[in-house]
Amino acid sequence: YLLDNYKTDPRLGGLLRDREIHIIPMVNPDGVARLSRHNANGADLNRNYGYNWSGGWKSGDRPYSEPEVRAIRDHAMQHAFSLSLSFHCSGDIINTVWNYTPVRAPDNDLIQEISQGYAAFNQYDITVGWDWYETHGDTDDFSYGCRGDIDWTIEVANPGASGIQGVFTKNRDAIV
Repeated sequence: YLLDNYKTDPRLGGLLRDREIHIIPMVNPDGVARLSRHNANGADLNRNYGYNWSGGWKSGDRPYSEPEVRAIRDHAMQHAFSLSLSFHCSGDIINTVWNYTPVRAPDNDLIQEISQGYAAFNQYDITVGWDWYETHGDTDDFSYGCRGDIDWTIEVANPGASGIQGVFTKNRDAIV
């Protein structure tokens, strides 16, 4: 979408000209193939990051034990991201930090303001992760806790193989 439209849409042209954008199409292809949140080693990749990792939840033998998580960590540590998000299939929800504690993040007001802006495009519900359910060692908390990168998990209703375009369309303007 960005490459097809940046010449005719000044908003997209500005994004590509003035920002660094990284798109990682899929972190857990093994899980997708197996219809599971776990990779080929049986680990939940979104519980394998080192920030407040606690074991359990099939999170791997140790923090960053899984090659997919190490690749994302290493990539993130090489770049100064300000904002990031990942898509998961669970419902139409914007999940914000923190997930491991009920204490609100220092930037919670800003995080909620940006989240409300995102939700204005698609009417997704917004939740602080802890208020939804507790997790440890997840991507959001790693990005924010280790790097200061405001990170969201965008939970989308499971689109099935033919529904990816619909999810993209519903989220496109919010992402931009």
